[in-house]
Amino acid sequence: MTCLPTGRDDVRLTGLPMQTPPDVLNLLDTGLVRWKGGKPQGLIEPPSIQGTKTIAEIVAEDRR
Repeated sequence: MTCLPTGRDDVRLTGLPMQTPPDVLNLLDTGLVRWKGGKPQGLIEPPSIQGTKTIAEIVAEDRR
């Protein structure tokens, strides 16, 4: 299934097959990534932020 934007505030699922990029297949083959379905659990210990800026401030600054 593939999600296609409709130009409104929603998307439509289609039966078009989605091809997996070769780089992703390489990561799967080497065992660097894996997915068994479901949502990602996240990190047990997320990285700490150095300094006084929030992540939102860092991202906003990086996008300028």
